[in-house]
Amino acid sequence: MNMTSLDLVWVVLCAGLVFLMQPGFMCLESGLTRSKNSINVAVKNIADFAVSVTLFWAFGYALMFGLTQSGVIGTSHFFVSFRESAPSLTVFFLFQAMFCGTATTVVSGAVAERMKFSGYLLGTIVLSAIIYPLFGHWAWGGMFEGEWGWLRGWGFVDFAGSTVVHGVGGWVALALVLLLGPRLGRFPDEGPPRKFTSQNVPYAVLGVLLLWMGWFGFNGGSTFEANEKVPLILVNTTLAGSAGLLTALAVGWPLRGRPEVDLLLNGSLGGLVAITASCHAVDAPSALFIGAIGAVVMLACTWLLERFRIDDVVGAIPVHAGAGVWGTIAVALFADVDVLGTNLSRPAQLGVQLLGVATCFLWAFGGGFVLMWLVNRLIPLRVTPEQEHIGLNVAEHGATTDTFDLLGVMDSQVNTGDFSLRVPVEPFTEVGQIAALYNRVMERLQRTAFELRRNVSNLERSNQDLQHFAYAASHDLQEPLRAVAGYCQLLQLSVKDELNAEAQEFVHNAIEGTKRMQTLIRDLLAYSRISTSEDSFNSVDCNQLLRDVLSNLDASINDAQVVVNCMEMPTISADVRQLRQLFLNLIGNAIKYRGDRPPEIHITAERKQREWLFAVIDNGIGVDQRYQERVFAIFQRLHTQDEYPGTGIGLAICKRVVERHAGRIWVESEMGQGSSFYFTIPDSRDERL
Repeated sequence: MNMTSLDLVWVVLCAGLVFLMQPGFMCLESGLTRSKNSINVAVKNIADFAVSVTLFWAFGYALMFGLTQSGVIGTSHFFVSFRESAPSLTVFFLFQAMFCGTATTVVSGAVAERMKFSGYLLGTIVLSAIIYPLFGHWAWGGMFEGEWGWLRGWGFVDFAGSTVVHGVGGWVALALVLLLGPRLGRFPDEGPPRKFTSQNVPYAVLGVLLLWMGWFGFNGGSTFEANEKVPLILVNTTLAGSAGLLTALAVGWPLRGRPEVDLLLNGSLGGLVAITASCHAVDAPSALFIGAIGAVVMLACTWLLERFRIDDVVGAIPVHAGAGVWGTIAVALFADVDVLGTNLSRPAQLGVQLLGVATCFLWAFGGGFVLMWLVNRLIPLRVTPEQEHIGLNVAEHGATTDTFDLLGVMDSQVNTGDFSLRVPVEPFTEVGQIAALYNRVMERLQRTAFELRRNVSNLERSNQDLQHFAYAASHDLQEPLRAVAGYCQLLQLSVKDELNAEAQEFVHNAIEGTKRMQTLIRDLLAYSRISTSEDSFNSVDCNQLLRDVLSNLDASINDAQVVVNCMEMPTISADVRQLRQLFLNLIGNAIKYRGDRPPEIHITAERKQREWLFAVIDNGIGVDQRYQERVFAIFQRLHTQDEYPGTGIGLAICKRVVERHAGRIWVESEMGQGSSFYFTIPDSRDERL
């Protein structure tokens, strides 16, 4: 290959533009990944470039562009030396080394957030030392000197690497993604795939713009001459990228309901990849069409990956493999056959292009999968779930960010309950400002918590004083009430025959009134005893508790001839005294408010997620739907005092007990059809807290 001084300068400039694609990939991939993995992604991009260029110098260039052995493998220029070589060889190597680095970097974004750094470097070695140079020899071997590789000898055309560079990288990425599996939480068992938050979308947009600029060198430098073809190549590249962006937006916006960022980013990249194979041999309308269809193929491949639960973080496989296939086939459909110079008809050219695409898939995907499967058997490629959870910045590199420090302090506060911890403040950054404000919030929270504890302490003392007063008042009231009831009963027995009917009714009412007053006082005391202290919570066998409750109600059950069915009950953490009161009230009401039918009561318990759902179901008189919302209000009576005597406090006690246990209580009822009282209790004390 003879190159003039102008040609040398042009190719060197283009090599620099292709190198610019490395920071482009870095910005795109780190911008679209989560912040806890951004450093890891950035480091991979610079490391894989160094590894691939070094290996390409040692023997990759020789395998790809050395003198061919039967069109299969290169055999010269190992550890190539440039001291005595022509400048054209040096420039050609530099340009092709940038291509090798680009093919390798394609993989980084697809496998982000769950692949070990060591495993990624091994994958880089496999791709840049074996997969890429061998296929490159088949398609481009002999470009600098010697005979063509076998695929190019058959007429395969891929001007700047839709398949040779992008297809190889995309298919190896697919192999690795299948070996690694999706990120944790990416595909829930139920519902649509989960989209993780990108750490810096403007950074990703900058990456695409850098890639687009680098593509001018990628496609324009593939002429290896500063000739009249360059302007057409650059125009076609620009048109195809623009058409890809607009088409992805036009097709994806109605489908997704909004113009999502990846439509613009990957749409433009899909168009750029597609035109790379034929940018030298098509006109402007064809370039627009090729770029547009490249975006459609990208969208279709993205849908397929999600459909089969394949996790490609940045969409590298649809962009580079999917659009690369289309771009390579488009050579036979749209390129000027005279410019191609293969002397093949369009059908024949199409057959060769399909052969090249299929060969690339079998070699890059199949060979890459087998080689990396063997590596995975020896050295696991995926990080542990714990490392994936904390992020690869810390797990792989020990590198923290101000965001990670903020989250670390928050996590420590949650685990230890120590709200005196403070976040290190990095001034002049957004996260630093958040950290400073968070520290101020925590200081305020601490003061508020102190005041709250002091107020709670005062309230507890007041509650204890009220309870002592209630006990004293109860004693002072109960004694005279018992005396009144006793005197009335004595009067009723001693002078029963001497009292007229009116006097006997008066004495009876006095006795019943004192009994109701005593019941009211007992219920009020029971209501006041339901405190907020947690010291009384213990493990309660609900089977034994219900046996005790039914034993206490045995006389009422026998008198009413009630049939009680009770299923197996759980053991829960609760206040046994209050839980007993709850069942006493609910079962007692079911007995009291029985209807004309043979009374039945069913008591059930069923575990629902993290709580137990209890039910007391009867076939009694039921509750009018108009009153069901206030059935648990204190002193709320739903039936006449004469027919169904009571205080209207029993269900209020039930509600307070259930809420004391962090549960819920409700009723479902229909007049004449019975009532179903439901309440929940968390299945352990930890879950309640």
